[in-house]
Amino acid sequence: KDLIERTYGQTINLSPTRMDNFQKCRFSYFLENTLKVKPLEKAAVNYRELGSFVHFISYKVLSDMGQDFYSADEKTLKTKVEKTAKEYFESYFQNAGLGQQNRYLLKVMTDNSLLFLVRVQTEINAGKFKVDDLEVKIEKGGDIQPFSVYYKDREIFVRGVVDRID
Repeated sequence: KDLIERTYGQTINLSPTRMDNFQKCRFSYFLENTLKVKPLEKAAVNYRELGSFVHFISYKVLSDMGQDFYSADEKTLKTKVEKTAKEYFESYFQNAGLGQQNRYLLKVMTDNSLLFLVRVQTEINAGKFKVDDLEVKIEKGGDIQPFSVYYKDREIFVRGVVDRID
């Protein structure tokens, strides 16, 4: 118990994903989150980064457009997505420039992000829900206060970010 308290402190804060990872394999959780041991990655497209790209585009377009998102035509969405994607790639690659392979990747990811947003727009417009908020923080002092659960006499606070609230 003393070692746990010295390692993690008096209060433990976990996201739902980390709680799930702990439950699946405690040793793996310990390696990744306590010792900060990371698995070696192959030199290939990092799909986490691709997911971050789509998430960034979605968040930026939805937050910048606000209520106009629901009635925007595809041409307007395409212009906004392309502009946002270019900004993302320029900041990501900084002065390295966009080689042929990266320009192709930018085009494919931008096209897919546009398709995704058109689908989101269609589904939202077909239903009664509207986006109420984006990137809502669940943490002490955040938009929503964390809740806690107890595990073996330890209080664990559940925190994180809600991508979208309808």
